Amino acid sequence: MFIKRFAAFALLAIMLCAALVLPSAALVENSPRYDDVENVGFITAEQEEALNAKLDGISEKYSFDVAVVAVDNIMDFNDSFGEPYKNYGTYLADYYGEHVYPNDYADAAILLYERDGKYKYILTVGDGNKCVDAAALEEKIASYLENGDYYSAFCLFADECESIVSAYRENPQEHTLGGAGARGTIKELPYGDKKVRFVDLGDTGVLTAQQQSDLMARLDAKSEELQFDIVVVTIDNIREYTDTNGQPYTSYAEFADDFYDYYGNSMYGYGKKYSGALIMYEKEKNYRYISTCGEGETAIDFETAKDDVIGYFNRDDFNGAFNAFIDTCEKQVLAARSFHLPKKLIISLVIALIIALIVVSSMKKKLTSVKFADSANDYVRPGSLNLTESRDTFLYSSVTRTVRETESRSGGGGGSHTSSSGRSHGGGGF
Repeated sequence: MFIKRFAAFALLAIMLCAALVLPSAALVENSPRYDDVENVGFITAEQEEALNAKLDGISEKYSFDVAVVAVDNIMDFNDSFGEPYKNYGTYLADYYGEHVYPNDYADAAILLYERDGKYKYILTVGDGNKCVDAAALEEKIASYLENGDYYSAFCLFADECESIVSAYRENPQEHTLGGAGARGTIKELPYGDKKVRFVDLGDTGVLTAQQQSDLMARLDAKSEELQFDIVVVTIDNIREYTDTNGQPYTSYAEFADDFYDYYGNSMYGYGKKYSGALIMYEKEKNYRYISTCGEGETAIDFETAKDDVIGYFNRDDFNGAFNAFIDTCEKQVLAARSFHLPKKLIISLVIALIIALIVVSSMKKKLTSVKFADSANDYVRPGSLNLTESRDTFLYSSVTRTVRETESRSGGGGGSHTSSSGRSHGGGGF
């Protein structure tokens, strides 16, 4: 009886621990747009029903997800590495990635509120990046949250989002966030033709002055040693800069590719191609993007690089993350180059075999004193063979096997694409 009770208790404990791990193993389909994750009871059941109706109505009317996530403490949950969440942006991005709202729109504004820390965070996606001023919206609902009037705060958030998105849908040009691209085009950054391997755009302050100096020295040293550019960029918000067409950046891939093309590359790589890898960190959205070029497209595996650095980002150890990026680039580039050595040996052996066949063929032509007979009977002395019996006997079988070709190791993650300068890039974001 004791054993059964102990087993039941252990099973219950395991189930409770598993329930506190986020993100879930599978997508949560048709999640409600208001989610009290830990059932704290921020609002009443009637208020929750009314709020969900409001959020659904706005979302479906404008094809723009407006949602609210309320939690007691994000550190009650573990990330994919089994570590408690410490970053609100990471937690909400993971939550949003694992929950599918009805119709699953590509544009969104989602409010996260943590009661323990009295902390609010707004995640914007797609067109939400263009029209929703997260900082201003957080300020509008702050007093309600501080006073514990959660229902009023959540309803105000929904109403403000409706007003903003409605105006943006009617006239996107006029209601795009002011200040977008205020720092000018990326071509006008004050670096000229200088190749810079670390840049802190907007003075994010994620690294100390000493860490920046040490990182720049290591980036230059490893890039020169490997003849492969390794670049790090930190930025407040990519929308502060305009692309080559004068439009504010909305794509992390385009920003990272363009920065590498204009400032982060040298004539490195086999055949003097532009070769390297860049990692970008945007502070406002807590977003990271890796761009690869030239040899980097095949040498750097995106998923491997991501796994090597993401743990540091989740702990807000940016210096550790950027140094881990240097390490993974070095490891993967050297591995990729050593992978090509057997190919070179095989090619050398084939060339040697061809030369040997030519030499042997030439020697063979000189052997003219002995010639092959036309038939087997020419080798038999007449009358010396008397055949009295014949039968068929199975001796052996022969099996021929052909090696099946497999794909060679390659990197990417996001697949190859072409930047505004016309160069091919790989990589991906996380």
